[in-house]
Amino acid sequence: MVVLTTALSMHAMASGGVSVVVLANSIDSVLASDFFDHLVVKSIDVLLVNASEFEVLSSEKYIIVLGGHNAPEGVGGIVSPLLSEGDKNLLLSSDSARTLFVREDVWTQDQVVWIIAGFEAEQTRLAAIEHDAEISVYLSSFIQTSTLPLNTCDSFCQGLGYGGGVCRLSPAKCRIEGDGEVYRSRGDRFCRYRMGHKDTCCCKI
Repeated sequence: MVVLTTALSMHAMASGGVSVVVLANSIDSVLASDFFDHLVVKSIDVLLVNASEFEVLSSEKYIIVLGGHNAPEGVGGIVSPLLSEGDKNLLLSSDSARTLFVREDVWTQDQVVWIIAGFEAEQTRLAAIEHDAEISVYLSSFIQTSTLPLNTCDSFCQGLGYGGGVCRLSPAKCRIEGDGEVYRSRGDRFCRYRMGHKDTCCCKI
């Protein structure tokens, strides 16, 4: 079992690391122990909070929510406004329903929120396992190292829930040359290192 960072020790995180706030109820937080272990192995600090503790941390840059709009202990009330009626219907469509939703700039600018949810707690656990790689790849790309990043525009976009990514000449090229692509500026740094003048990261919808 991983030892999770607590709110009191938040400011004592290792220099150069990256942290993520995880909002979960008592059931989902226990079931997601393997998911937390995977993040910590990747040198990602996990700050686990419940609904009553979340407000003061809602402006953190990276947030993971375990559970959908019906999640107990106040989590559902926080996540419900972030889901459309179609999203909610998807989670209730079958007893095996589960997925990952990605939202940006929810409570503050330049914020990424991953919502991992399923029909019930077991499906939420399975969804966390299925998507832990793409989330950890995205977060790991922001860990400070002495070498150039190993990640690409493609892996950056996948971490945001897109179908992949490609480096192009300008944001306009995402629309002109791409087949359903959107510009995501935070991925540009991966293009600059590898593609020279092609310094714009376009994510495939």
